[in-house]
Amino acid sequence: MKKILTAFTASLYILQVSAILILVFNTKHSILSVSMAGIMLASVMALVIIGIINIFNVIKIYRNGTDIDIKSVTRFKLIQIPFFIINYILWIVFVLMMLNPMMLAFIKIVPIGIAFTYCVMLSTSLYLVVYLHRAKDKEENRISHNILHKLLQLMFIADVADCIYLNRKTNI
Repeated sequence: MKKILTAFTASLYILQVSAILILVFNTKHSILSVSMAGIMLASVMALVIIGIINIFNVIKIYRNGTDIDIKSVTRFKLIQIPFFIINYILWIVFVLMMLNPMMLAFIKIVPIGIAFTYCVMLSTSLYLVVYLHRAKDKEENRISHNILHKLLQLMFIADVADCIYLNRKTNI
């Protein structure tokens, strides 16, 4: 699990650096702009592949009955906080750039970006959903309001706060 999450997080940051470089060095028909777009596309593809592998890993863990280390998942969620902050800033800048009437055709890209960001969050949240499902299946149900925690894992920002809460509650 740690190797997949580490590759996932590294891909996130490669994508972010590429997007920032494109915004900073974007000049008309520049070779740099084209190469940065290529790097960004390659990192998005790597991120999608690693995200899919991550989701299959969660399914495999669930089927095998392997225990999930909630501390590792919490660490990776905390490591991803800078990615989400930069991601939100980049999308706000992108939307502000789209206020130009000539650029409104590209506004269709925004839902794709939101879906991409949600998939990034979902691929780590599924570990905690499986963890919570197992806690419900066990008779030692130490986690109350199991359904509420599962729903919180499917919402932006609430997933990190809930992950920290669950980590502290289970370590008591």
